[in-house]
Amino acid sequence: MKSITKKGDLNHEILQCFEALDAEGFNAFLSEVYQRLLFPKIKFPLLEYCATEISQRLEEKDHIEFCSGISKLKTIGGNVLIGIMLQKRLSVNFIQSMEKAAEYIEQGEEWYVTDIIGERVYGIALLRYNTEALSFLYQLSNNASPFVVRSIGPGAHYASKKDFH
Repeated sequence: MKSITKKGDLNHEILQCFEALDAEGFNAFLSEVYQRLLFPKIKFPLLEYCATEISQRLEEKDHIEFCSGISKLKTIGGNVLIGIMLQKRLSVNFIQSMEKAAEYIEQGEEWYVTDIIGERVYGIALLRYNTEALSFLYQLSNNASPFVVRSIGPGAHYASKKDFH
């Protein structure tokens, strides 16, 4: 299995993904992201870097479509991309980002999806938008999906161990 360990190599892969987007459209872009960023072995911090780069380069109107497409691929690394992409949208689309996080967690139906997305979205929301996040997560605690309810824990744990300024 191919392994990518350097940002320089990732930048090349990300560029190839965006070239596919420009030349062939959104589905080709998602396919390239899968082949170049989710199929190889890439550590989470580097995937977070990829997600940040993608969120900056991809038009904001396409962020949710991107997350939905990545969610359907059911990859562990894809959850990192989704979590960071939604995290970056909290300041302008708080409710939608929080709701989409719950939706992708429920669709993921695995414990690690709750941890990966819960930390990156709910944890950051608790740190930056405490009152709104607490209200939202309180309502989420009654969700029918045990995966969604479980995701509150990793978010709260992440927030409690970070000192965010």
